[in-house]
Amino acid sequence: ALGRGTLGKVQLLRRERDWSYALSAEERSNGYADIAFEPAQVRTLSVRQFSASARIASAQWLNLLGLRTRDTTGTFDTATLGWSMSLPRSITLSANLTRFGGTTAPAVTVFSLALSMPFGERDYAVASVEKRSDASRPDALLQWSRNLLESDSIGYRLIGGDQSGQHRIEASVVARTGFGEFAAEA
Repeated sequence: ALGRGTLGKVQLLRRERDWSYALSAEERSNGYADIAFEPAQVRTLSVRQFSASARIASAQWLNLLGLRTRDTTGTFDTATLGWSMSLPRSITLSANLTRFGGTTAPAVTVFSLALSMPFGERDYAVASVEKRSDASRPDALLQWSRNLLESDSIGYRLIGGDQSGQHRIEASVVARTGFGEFAAEA
């Protein structure tokens, strides 16, 4: 019966100064359902994940990720090869090549390139370009953000560019006060 089942997890993790890896597996019986489960919701049945990271130069890292998820609709695979480089003034340049596939959807390859740049202690900008094998045009976005402080502060996020063949403009602001957090988005 749905709602009466088991969940098992196992994880192996090793972190060293110049390299790390992690392996994890999760298995759920057919009857297992999370407490927040709603009828007709897709249920995850198993997750297998592998990740590894290694320093390849003084300020460069190579990253690998493999992920297989099986749910009530099918199996989905993700494989990513990533590279990142730290530049002066805490600027980071990163590139990723990702392959998505599964039993219910055609495989898609995505190449992304991002440049992240801090401006002071709370502000940062990210410029990114992404090209998908199933899209004729690349996505290009610019984001500017200000992080919140622990209390009594205002943060915001502005995003603009082209995504999925459409122009995208988004703005949000969050005010944190002693009475709570208040947000607005457009």
